[in-house]
Amino acid sequence: IVGGGAGPGLDRLLQSGVLTGAERESAASIRERRTRATQLIDSVLKKGSKASRVFIQDLHDQDLLLFDELLRI
Repeated sequence: IVGGGAGPGLDRLLQSGVLTGAERESAASIRERRTRATQLIDSVLKKGSKASRVFIQDLHDQDLLLFDELLRI
């Protein structure tokens, strides 16, 4: 979702209504992965539990290893 090829992950969040077009473009323009991830997570959290569930499901579907690692934290 936030890796070097962030476009497809951000597009899925846009299509599901989690992100607006402006939020997607803003996140895509950030070069540093950590900063992009922070902004994306902050945006999703502000939108509530439904958006968070969609984000978590997308993370699970796209990067199961990362998903599993985050569960251990």
